[in-house]
Amino acid sequence: LHIYISQLRKEIDIAVGERTKIENSVDELLKQALESFGVALSISNTGEAEDLSKYVYRLMSLWFSNCRRVDDKFDANLIMTRLTERIPSFRFVPLTYQLFSRIDQDESSFQQSLRAIVSKICIEHPYHALVQLIALSNGNKVGSGVSGRQASTYLENVGDSKVEAAKGILARVKERGPVYLSSLIDSYSMLVDSYIYLAMAPTESFHTGARAQTKDISLSVVFKNS
Repeated sequence: LHIYISQLRKEIDIAVGERTKIENSVDELLKQALESFGVALSISNTGEAEDLSKYVYRLMSLWFSNCRRVDDKFDANLIMTRLTERIPSFRFVPLTYQLFSRIDQDESSFQQSLRAIVSKICIEHPYHALVQLIALSNGNKVGSGVSGRQASTYLENVGDSKVEAAKGILARVKERGPVYLSSLIDSYSMLVDSYIYLAMAPTESFHTGARAQTKDISLSVVFKNS
């Protein structure tokens, strides 16, 4: 029996060692994949025969799938922070909505890396990103047209944390971006507020009663009744 147990322990040790090697190799291969995608995206030109822009989606997929895992062996957020400094920001513009939807207020390494990317996009490509970020910062403005369970569901999906995080990034962009960005953000904010005000204007008087009206409604009449 002692000989059998000793032999079984040796086999278990061998199996554990093989599993450890495989797990370590997976971490190393994952790290190499992230870095390889990042290097390719940072050095390739858009005019080349094969456009590598599509590989930014694979890079983001690998990052999002491993962003919550932080240990001594592997840290996808740290790798992405380094890659962000090298990859041209225009590579991330097609992913604006996917990136912005994950903004939050916590101070995790993932959020710090994400905010760095979002800030870089907004500073270097403001006309492609600022409106979306300002819209997110207004996410908790729900008018009387949305109430009850619908309003609760909407606010739950947006969340105050996302709103505050978006406002923080806007402040960061104002501080670190070119001088004109501050005025541009203020102008966009006024425009978005106007659209929100228009969307929330009461219209009950136009679609009820004997004199219901659904077309050619003057804005001056709408705001006169609001």
